[in-house]
Amino acid sequence: MQTRRGLWIAALLALILLEGMAFRAAVGGDWYAGGNDMGYILTECRKATGKDVAGWLTGSWIGHEIFTYYRPVTSLAMYGEYRLFGERSAPWQALSLCLHMGSTLMLALLCRRLFRSATAGWVGAAVWGFRDRMLGAIQWTPAQTDMLAGFFALLALLTLKLYLDGRKWFWLPISSAAALLAMASKEVALILPALATLLVLHAPGIPRRSKAALIGGAWLIAAAFVAWRLHALGGLGFLPGQPVPRTAARVRNTMAPIEVGGLAHRLLAFLLPTPVGPSTSINMLAVWAAAATAAGVLLASRRGRERLAWAVLAGGFLLVTFLLDGLDGWAWWLLPNTYWQLFIGVLALWLMVLAVGRRPKDCLLLLGWGIAVWLPLYHVVYNVAGNVTYLPETYWGLAWACLTAAVTLPLPAKAEAEAPPALTVGEISG
Repeated sequence: MQTRRGLWIAALLALILLEGMAFRAAVGGDWYAGGNDMGYILTECRKATGKDVAGWLTGSWIGHEIFTYYRPVTSLAMYGEYRLFGERSAPWQALSLCLHMGSTLMLALLCRRLFRSATAGWVGAAVWGFRDRMLGAIQWTPAQTDMLAGFFALLALLTLKLYLDGRKWFWLPISSAAALLAMASKEVALILPALATLLVLHAPGIPRRSKAALIGGAWLIAAAFVAWRLHALGGLGFLPGQPVPRTAARVRNTMAPIEVGGLAHRLLAFLLPTPVGPSTSINMLAVWAAAATAAGVLLASRRGRERLAWAVLAGGFLLVTFLLDGLDGWAWWLLPNTYWQLFIGVLALWLMVLAVGRRPKDCLLLLGWGIAVWLPLYHVVYNVAGNVTYLPETYWGLAWACLTAAVTLPLPAKAEAEAPPALTVGEISG
C-alpha cells in the first residue's frame, strides 16, 4: 500500500515537473501575443490611486475600458503584480505557470476521488495539463483571469469532494470561500453551483436532506454573489453568453446568433471526440453507421450466424457509402484517410460504449459536467491564446479519467471495495 502511494505521489510530482519544463518557454515571452489587453491593464496600474483600487472592489474591473466586468480578485492580483514586478513580463508569466501547475495537481486529486483510481487521476490531469495552446495562455498574461478562476474553482470542487468523502465540516467554509474567489476572478466560474450539484448527486452515502442542503447552499452563495455583482456594476455588465458588438475593433470572432441547430452542433462538437463528432473530416453519421455495422457483424459471428453477419456487413457498407457523400460515396473508398477516420471513429465509439456500460453513473456526471462547462461558450470572444476554454476543458480531463477507470478497473462496486484509500491533502503535503 505504501509503495503504491509513493508511486502515485512520484507520478504527480513528475507530471508537475514536466509541465514546468514544457511551458518554461512562455516565461519572458511576448505578453501582447494574444491581444493588446495588457496595454489597458498597465495603463490603469500606472495611474491607479487608492480610490481606484477600492473602486475595483465595488465597481468595474481594472480593464474596464475593454468590457464591463466585475473581477475584483483579478484586478487586485494584477495590481499587486504591477507593484511587485513592474512591467517585466517574466514574473507575471511565472505566476501564471504556477497557477496552472497547482490547478493540474488539484484536478488529479479530484479525478482520483471521483473515479476511485490513481491512474485515472493522473491521466485526466495530464490530458488537461498539456491542453492545446497552453503555452500561449501562459504567455498572454491577461489570461490570468482564466487561470485564477480555474485555480479557485478546482479548489472549491476538490474541498467539496473532500467533505463529501470524509464529512469533515471544515472543508465547507474553505470550499465556499474558494467558490467566491473563483466567481470574483472571472464570470466563467458562475457555473460552479451546477458543478457542485453534480458532485453532490454523484457522491454515495449522503442522505437526501443533506444533499438538498448542500445543493441549496451552493446556489444560494452564487445568487448572493450575482446580487452583489448587479449592485456593484449597476446592472448586468458583460456576462458569458452575451453577443459581442461587431463594431468593437478588437473583437476577433463573434459567434452567430443563437439557433437550435447551431446550439446542438456546437454542443456535440464540444462533448464528442473529434473522430465521431460533427467536426470529423468525413460524415459523422457514416462513422456511427460503421461502428454499428462492425458491432453487428461481431455479435452475429460470435453466435455462429455467418449469413446474418454477411448481410449486416453488406447493408452497413452500402449505408456508410451513401452517407459519406450521397451517390458519390464510392469515390471516398479510394482515399486512405477514409479507412483511417472510420477506424479511429469506430474505436472511439466502442470505448465510449464500454465506459457507459461499465460506469454509467460516472458517465452521467461527465455528461452533466460537459454541458455545464460548455454553457459560457455559446457566445464568446475567442483569441489565439485559447484561454476562454481553460476551465471548460476540464471536461476532457474528466472524460479521459473516466475512460481510464472503465478500462483498468473492475466493475464500480468491486472497484470501490478494492481501491486504496484516497489521499487527503494532509497526506499529500506531508
